[in-house]
Amino acid sequence: MEPAAITQTQQGYRALTLHKALLICGIISSVLYFITDIIGTMVWTEYSFTSYSVSELNAVGSPSRPVVVPLFAVYDILLIAFSIALWMYGRISLHITSLSLIIIAVAGRITQTFFPVSIRGAVRPPEEVMHLVLTALTVICILLTIASGAFAGGKKFRIYSIITIVLVVFGGVLSGTYIDEMDANLPTPGLGIIERINIYSYLIWVVVLSLMLLRKNNAKG
Repeated sequence: MEPAAITQTQQGYRALTLHKALLICGIISSVLYFITDIIGTMVWTEYSFTSYSVSELNAVGSPSRPVVVPLFAVYDILLIAFSIALWMYGRISLHITSLSLIIIAVAGRITQTFFPVSIRGAVRPPEEVMHLVLTALTVICILLTIASGAFAGGKKFRIYSIITIVLVVFGGVLSGTYIDEMDANLPTPGLGIIERINIYSYLIWVVVLSLMLLRKNNAKG
């Protein structure tokens, strides 16, 4: 084999290896989010996994905030790495998915850093409304991510994606019904479960997408 051909083969192998590593970041990101959620509930002993929202783990004054914020920051970095892998496919649908994931990651950083929720019972500052705005943006981008990413696979994956969208919308709508109770500092039984159905459905979808694309890459390589 000519030296030039060997060099091209090596470069192709390295590019494929890098691409696979970036795809794996999608799996790691979802696993890290789940682990962070669990760690946060363990650190804050008064936190209710079934009744409190995930956002409250980042609440100002909560004992879990110093622990979960750095971990969620790593999650966002991994999500951006995964989005780069999707962009590398050169397909419009995956470009949309990639850009949506980047917006989700950036919105997450801005929300947790500058517009976190207040701990229950505390006076809520006016700027906390930006938390709701950015959360709404995140939900829209999650739906766009799943809808555009659905075209990365066959019929079964598209059906699975539609089911995931239904679960995300269902969880989001039900979570919204608790806003008045949270503003009034009243109990919110079931909020944590409903919100996690919403979030985990999306996180699992990201894992499935990553695995599916990795399998396709392995078939090629």
